[in-house]
Amino acid sequence: MTTIDLFLDELKSEYDREFELKSSLENKANYILIAAGVTLSLLFSFGSMMVGTLTSNYEYLNLVIVSLMLGVVTNGISVLFSVLGFSIKHYGYPFPYHVFF
Repeated sequence: MTTIDLFLDELKSEYDREFELKSSLENKANYILIAAGVTLSLLFSFGSMMVGTLTSNYEYLNLVIVSLMLGVVTNGISVLFSVLGFSIKHYGYPFPYHVFF
């Protein structure tokens, strides 16, 4: 094999490694999005059911409401970051150039 062929093979293998890395990160973001969405809906439904059944003279009612709101907001932020993980990003190079220099 010539030097050009070796260089092209190295470029192809580097591109394949970058593609596999981006694919695995996308899968992780997908799993986090699914888990956060399910948790968010369960927190919201169970929380609204529980707050609806509690009486107004319950001693820890404010603590329960605040903790449920905090959980829903935190999961909402997690869903937002997972959705942002799917956005299209512009790259100057299809693979990092510093490997070859």
